[in-house]
Amino acid sequence: MTLKGNTLLRLALFILILTAMGCSSGGGARQPVPTAQVFVTQIVTRVPRSTPTPTSPPLPTLPTTAVAEGVSVTPAPSQTPLAEGDALTFDSLTSKYAAKRITFVARVTPRTQKITGIQLRYTFPQSNTGGEVKAAVPVQTIGEPLRQPIQYTMGVDKMPTHEDRVLYRWRLTLADGSVVESAEQTFKVTEAVTAERRDDLPLMVAEQSFESDFPTEAIFRVSLTPDVPIQDARFYLTQNNGILQYDYRVRVATKKVGEPLDLEFRWNRQMGLQIPWQQFASWWVFTDRNGRQWRTDIAYNEYTDAKFHQWTRTATKRAVLFTYDQSAANIAALAKATDDSFAILEKAFGYRLLYEPRIVVYNRQRDFDDWSPPEFSDEFIGLASGQWGGAVVMIYDSIAFTGQSIIRHELTHLFQYQSVREHAPKFWMEGSARFFEGIPESDPETLVRSFMIAYDPPDLAFGVPPLPPDGSGYPYPYYVGATFINWLKLTYGDEAFIRVHTALARDHDFPKALEIATGKNLKTLSKEWGGWIKK
Repeated sequence: MTLKGNTLLRLALFILILTAMGCSSGGGARQPVPTAQVFVTQIVTRVPRSTPTPTSPPLPTLPTTAVAEGVSVTPAPSQTPLAEGDALTFDSLTSKYAAKRITFVARVTPRTQKITGIQLRYTFPQSNTGGEVKAAVPVQTIGEPLRQPIQYTMGVDKMPTHEDRVLYRWRLTLADGSVVESAEQTFKVTEAVTAERRDDLPLMVAEQSFESDFPTEAIFRVSLTPDVPIQDARFYLTQNNGILQYDYRVRVATKKVGEPLDLEFRWNRQMGLQIPWQQFASWWVFTDRNGRQWRTDIAYNEYTDAKFHQWTRTATKRAVLFTYDQSAANIAALAKATDDSFAILEKAFGYRLLYEPRIVVYNRQRDFDDWSPPEFSDEFIGLASGQWGGAVVMIYDSIAFTGQSIIRHELTHLFQYQSVREHAPKFWMEGSARFFEGIPESDPETLVRSFMIAYDPPDLAFGVPPLPPDGSGYPYPYYVGATFINWLKLTYGDEAFIRVHTALARDHDFPKALEIATGKNLKTLSKEWGGWIKK
């Protein structure tokens, strides 16, 4: 599409649902891919920042002995003798979160004594409350890792209202009455992963290789010669340090003892967007004929774009930039803007990203169109996805605007993706991203107030129309949302924004999250904001 004069093209964020076809586990490679949110920002012709005026007026399982919530707990000093250091080893201590359930997992090897009792001690640090629970004692064999891990599942609603983390440790009693405790661990709901990586499994000697055929496919291969034939193989992949972790069953041909095995997995358009310079962290898990599991080392590979440009790779403090045909000064400015954005967003959201996002910078529209899928080739300016953990942006207006506004806007979406588990309305998602932009394209408050001269504020409980009431081309949810975020912070403090995202991370819907953060429902908040914006 060609930009004409000072026409303001609609700046629209939409959510693309990507779903790949799957096969049954018995019919070859299994290829299901969870849905993913992709945040896309389109080009908007900028009007002078000093005149943002429209043309006309206008988001347990086991029995417990837990201490009641709200009661502060200070465990008494232990009078139980501690076990010898080699009596038992903790092979891994992990926690994961899904469907409003926190699962704490300990993988253990009893070395010289069997375990006779298991407790999980936990504390909610903000309220200084907590308790302890008993977990079932699994079947054990001295000297061998437990076939079933020790675990306990807790509903997230057990956490006090505004808490975002749990401090916990395992306490195991051995056959002679001595105890061994794990180191204290921290679970944080806004920095939670969905699945274990299984680092406790023994390593299988294997040769892994990777081939990048961007933008067609990325090919992962493994070769091994196991002592016992392999009967099952799974390929694991994550692009954002486990926030989303995919696994695929790969068919294994019947092999004899000592016969080599070669497997491959292809990541292509059916798996997900073919974004340049994505980082893949991948590994294989095998089950041999005796039922024992093995894993490979984790391999880190990049989806190298060697066809379109000569890229320059720049590691910032918090991300990795990929640019081409840019001066050292421009790259330095983009890197600084990226790290500055991280500092601002981490403080605003109250949590950190679990990964270093890859940020790919195109110089112009036609360069992006060379590789982009059809749905993204129309007036593109920015794209971000928590599925592949990064952003693609285009230089627009200036290096300063690209770094401080476009990149920061897309990074805001990556922060959102890590905590927003239920749907949040467009005015919140895009309004937040617009609010944090360092160089506003136009002042949201001035623009929205200009519409309020002739029209009533929208009822946020019913959403915000895509266009303003006068029919002009401004992306109304972006501007309305930015003013609502500003008003919320001014009225209820910066902590309210953090509390909204903590509640969203705990799987509350958007209206409930706002009510938890402010004590008022969305209908009331909309009226309060409406009265403020009309003044």
